[in-house]
Amino acid sequence: MLGSGMFNMYDAANVWANDSAIFFDGVNDSVSIEMPLEVNSGVRNDFTLSLWARSHTTTIDADFVIWYHTETAPSNNAEQYLWYDESEEKIKFTRTDANGANPATSECPRAKADMIKWHHIAVNVTPSGVMRIFLDAEVDDSTNADNPSNWTAAPAIMYYGFNPDHSGFFKGYINNVAIWNDSFGGTEIEDIYNEGRPKNELESYDNLYFYHVSNEKTFISDTGYQVATFGAPATIERVA
Repeated sequence: MLGSGMFNMYDAANVWANDSAIFFDGVNDSVSIEMPLEVNSGVRNDFTLSLWARSHTTTIDADFVIWYHTETAPSNNAEQYLWYDESEEKIKFTRTDANGANPATSECPRAKADMIKWHHIAVNVTPSGVMRIFLDAEVDDSTNADNPSNWTAAPAIMYYGFNPDHSGFFKGYINNVAIWNDSFGGTEIEDIYNEGRPKNELESYDNLYFYHVSNEKTFISDTGYQVATFGAPATIERVA
């Protein structure tokens, strides 16, 4: 659900994103989505995250969170998050081990002035390997860390635009958040990037476990809408 306001929901299979997105005001806007155990099991250790994002302004004076995923069982404090380091001017992906310790971070330089442009950001994680960041389908400028450990299965919550302690609020736009149970290589990432932001990921690669698209433009009756879907690829369903 959105932390501030709701959108109308439509049949995911019939909805295509255009050039709209969810806007976050940098004050208290956020999205939180509970992920069932079976979905988290499918995407926690071998996955690709893909989304489009841009800041609302070139004036960035604090770190902000774009995407955050944390397991919620008392014995599982694992977390991973995509964020922007204001002081270093870098996009970073940080992941802990299953106990919430030993964080490792992959990073990619991106100047504050450039964050106002739309960028495609993709991250892939493998069970025993590096965590790679692709920015606009390029990986050459990234410094990639090793995955600290695999996670065990537990329910999880996904957030956009802030982290669970209500800090790191993002002022900007996010759209086309997709997660596949597969660690894509450069060819697949480039294909997704080249399709552009007006893209319905339900029509793309197999093993799609989560997809969230928002469109605030006129649709049927001058209302906005958003669609969030998750499930095993053969049974993916819309959820309210």
